[in-house]
Amino acid sequence: MKKNLFYFFILMAVAMMPLASCEKENMRTEEEKKHDPQSDEDQIEITGYDGLEYFQNSIVVVDNAGKVVRRVCGEPLDPSTPDVISIPVKNQNEAMETFLKWIAPGKEVRPVEGGYDYKLTDEAGNSQGAVEFRYTADEVVLATLSVEEGTNLKMISQVNFVSDDFWGENDAVALYEAGKTYTMQATVLEWVFSSSENDFLGIVDKADKLFYCIQGNGNGEEAILVWLSPDTNMDELHPTPSGYIKRELYYHLPTEPEARRVLDFYNENQAAWEKMLISMDALGYEWSPQSGGETTGNSEFLLNSYDKDANRIKCLDLDDDEGEIIKVRGWSWLKYRYMNIRFFPPYVEE
Repeated sequence: MKKNLFYFFILMAVAMMPLASCEKENMRTEEEKKHDPQSDEDQIEITGYDGLEYFQNSIVVVDNAGKVVRRVCGEPLDPSTPDVISIPVKNQNEAMETFLKWIAPGKEVRPVEGGYDYKLTDEAGNSQGAVEFRYTADEVVLATLSVEEGTNLKMISQVNFVSDDFWGENDAVALYEAGKTYTMQATVLEWVFSSSENDFLGIVDKADKLFYCIQGNGNGEEAILVWLSPDTNMDELHPTPSGYIKRELYYHLPTEPEARRVLDFYNENQAAWEKMLISMDALGYEWSPQSGGETTGNSEFLLNSYDKDANRIKCLDLDDDEGEIIKVRGWSWLKYRYMNIRFFPPYVEE
């Protein structure tokens, strides 16, 4: 039974109540938030991080063939050097903060005169190369990041942090307000049954979808917008992990660095996240976990980090009040959803 009408009346009631009672009314009941504990059976704790993978996926996602799947941040300003990436920043401090977001959990950078050195290591601590972040005295390029020879970062040889005063008026950032929805292009995955292969095959498409702004960019913070795949009664929308792994569809999923920023928001703003689910459910989008044989019944979203040797894929688990990122088994019989995430720099009024 759909909950749209139920959530609609809740939403209307919330809007009419004093601000002090909003948090209480926006929260779903414990019964509504309860998830199938079987979904936790195939979860594996993350004990270490691949610094090279994390750094790569913080900037540009590249498939096994070396082809750019999508850019997470920045862009090459010169088509002849697609591996030289430029990123607009307000000042050197913002450049430094952006760089530090690319460091995997548990890894450390070494402060040096004029910047930082970062030696990339895998989960076992083995060397994977290094990068150097340095401030400059230039008024256009405020800082640079260079990649040590032999470091297997793909489509990244240098990153220039460019003052947004010189970035260009055509790239002005729009204002995004928390709690509002915005239509923008999303990566949409669908699985269609193939009689010749007797299996569901994944298809990647682009479509305009309604994103919800969980964090606005009008107060000096970056904007964070999300679109969740609906937990509806359709196998074509949320298969088991193997459905994402076949044909390497996981490359189109959010990266772990992106997911961590959503996770941080979720853990610090539980009421705001619940309000989003109620709002989107009321509009008929079924973003909350649904019940039924072909639904997942969970708020667990797969990410693009896949360990082929161990057959493990990472997952953003937002079932409980304290969310986490974990690994799940690639052969799991359980179904998983996915999401789209978009970030935008702080808005600067002209």
